[in-house]
Amino acid sequence: MSCNELGYFQPIDAKSIGSKWKAGKISLKYFVDLCYDIFHNPKFTIDWIKKQVEATNVYYGGMEMRGASHIILPSGSLDSWRIIGKLSSDNPAIVPVVIEGESHASDMYAPVSEDSDALKKARKKIETTLFKWLGITIE
Repeated sequence: MSCNELGYFQPIDAKSIGSKWKAGKISLKYFVDLCYDIFHNPKFTIDWIKKQVEATNVYYGGMEMRGASHIILPSGSLDSWRIIGKLSSDNPAIVPVVIEGESHASDMYAPVSEDSDALKKARKKIETTLFKWLGITIE
C-alpha cells in the first residue's frame, strides 16, 4: 500500500535518533527504490507515488472520508502510522479510538491481565460502538 496508495514511508535521519545508529539514515529514496526492487517496475518514482496518493485521497474522500460510515479507527499513541490516521471526527459514524501508550494493532490481540487501562477502555469503546450499530443490547 505504501508503494502505490498511501505513500507513507518512515525515513530516518541519524541526527534524530542518535549517533549510535550504524546505518546513518534511511532516506525517502531508499523506500522508493525498495518499491522498484520489489515490483520490478520503473513506474515507481516519487512523482508517480505522489499521484497515486492523490488519486487514493480523491477516491476515498481524504481525511474527511466523505460518504463513509460505520468505521472504527483504532490507533495507538505510539503507532508511527497515527501520523496519517484520522484521530478525531465530528461524524458519529466514523469513530477514531486513540489508545494512549499503545502501538500499532494492540487492540487486535487477545486480552490479557497485563493490558493497560487505556487498552481495556478502547476495547470497550470499540465493542460498545459495534453493538450499538448492530442493534445488540448487552445487559
